[in-house]
This record gives sequence, C-alpha cells and structure tokens, in this order.
Amino acid sequence: MARIFYVAFNKRISNPETKEMPYKIGITGTNRYFDFEELPGQIEILFAYSFKDYKTVDAFFHHSLEQYRIKDQWFNLNQEQLNLIKLNCESMGGIDVKNKFEKKYNKS
Repeated sequence: MARIFYVAFNKRISNPETKEMPYKIGITGTNRYFDFEELPGQIEILFAYSFKDYKTVDAFFHHSLEQYRIKDQWFNLNQEQLNLIKLNCESMGGIDVKNKFEKKYNKS
C-alpha cells in the first residue's frame, strides 16, 4: 500500500527563542491522515507525495535533515531546504497528492 510523505506547518507554533516556525515531516497511511488534534490552530500541508517505498523516503529525509531537527518530526528549515525536499520527492518518483490529501483532511 502506498503511503503519503508530507511536510506540514502550523502558524501558531514557533520557537519561543528564535520565533521561527518549524515544519513537520512525516508519513501517514492513506486512510489515517493526521493525528494533530492536540495542536492549537490549523495544520497546513506544504506538500504531500505518495510513495510505495515510504520507509526509505522518510528515513532519507529524517537522516539528511538531522542537524535541523527540533524534536521528533519537527524541523527548522528554510525555503531553500523545503524546495530541495520537494525536488527530491519528485526525482524519487513521488506522486503529488497534496490536493487530494487536503480535501480528505480538511473535511468541513
């Protein structure tokens, strides 16, 4: 089963010292999108890609971005790094599912 690799953020969460907004990098199943109920505010999806080999993709990004890790799946990243993540997802054969993913997640 394909899994979704995503980068998300929440404008209400920031580092109290630097005021930078962290990004959450993770994977989820197609039937279980997020478990963000404990967080204040709206989670916004920056991008989401479907991969069959989701474990390799997730491990690659978590390892290569280790120095930017704040805690668990949260990272301090700049726009250039975000662009590189997206480019790598595309070159690794990821299928862009952001629009489909957001519609399912943002049920109103």
